[in-house]
Amino acid sequence: MGPRDPVEIAGPRPPSGVVGRPLNFTVRRLLAQGPRHGQRNSQFHAENPRVGGHAMSERTAEQSPQTKARIAGVFYLLTILTGASGFIAGGPLRSVTLLGSTLCYVVVTVLFYGLFGAVSRSISAVAAIFSLAGCALSILGFFQVDSTHTNPLVFFGCYCLVIGYLILRSRFLPRVLGALMALGGLGWLTFVSSGLSTYLSPYNMLPGILGETALTVWLLAAGVNVQRWKEQARAAA
Repeated sequence: MGPRDPVEIAGPRPPSGVVGRPLNFTVRRLLAQGPRHGQRNSQFHAENPRVGGHAMSERTAEQSPQTKARIAGVFYLLTILTGASGFIAGGPLRSVTLLGSTLCYVVVTVLFYGLFGAVSRSISAVAAIFSLAGCALSILGFFQVDSTHTNPLVFFGCYCLVIGYLILRSRFLPRVLGALMALGGLGWLTFVSSGLSTYLSPYNMLPGILGETALTVWLLAAGVNVQRWKEQARAAA
């Protein structure tokens, strides 16, 4: 028995054109649908040109106050750490670390101005002026060119008081932080008199350390309530 014909093994062939017709029909159908599908996509994007950009801007707006709060927390922490190191260190290293602490506080001041502008831009500006005045006096003191003999902590006390007030009025931070910051500001204000601050030392420094540390930890851990910040910012605008 010889080898079988390959045609017999494969089975009978279909009539000519049967295979080609379904394939050709499918290709023609896809080609016919393709332009219409592309036209529908083009029409959608033409009618909604700002869909993607609007969604991106919404995400950026939501992240902006939270990002500012977290960055402010980082620089507030650097302010505390470098300031503490400056009091421990001696010689030129002390001046360098205290100068670094002051520059970090300038960054905190600028970020806080933006954050608390949602509560009141004018009051936030007053707070920033107090803080920047204290920073300027600190820098002048490092170079021994300060002729006012005013302790910069007095201005920082006013700053903490105003920030505490803004936190109490805000709806995006816990009010207890505002109370702690206000008490801290009162503690720093005792440095308006060298005799009074010496008499109360070191207890007059504890409220300020507690209030500013608590605010720093909260900003790093939780930030702000973005939704409430946005609502208050729209109301203040």
